Amino acid sequence: LTIMYEMRLITAIALAARRHQAELLRPFGISSQQLHLIRLARMRGSISLSAAAKELSCDRPTMTVVARNCVYQGWLARNGSAKDARSSLLSLTGEGEELLDRIEGA
Repeated sequence: LTIMYEMRLITAIALAARRHQAELLRPFGISSQQLHLIRLARMRGSISLSAAAKELSCDRPTMTVVARNCVYQGWLARNGSAKDARSSLLSLTGEGEELLDRIEGA
């Protein structure tokens, strides 16, 4: 009974934290997943979709949609990979850097 109570409590806390983060990000027009991806691109310089999905514990199709939206918003750029012509790398744009600066300053 104690373990089940603790698991429900942890789940409730995690859900509340996600909701709170979504509320904080709403004025910036960015989702939590998008924020994690552009932060990762800032840390890595550039990153493949597969590597980003793995590092952010997300499946590849979901990461594709998140990345596509970030590119559409102008926060990330998609560039061809020099190592593999079939894949592309995501890198932070100036707009993405400015957005991260505004979010971190808030």
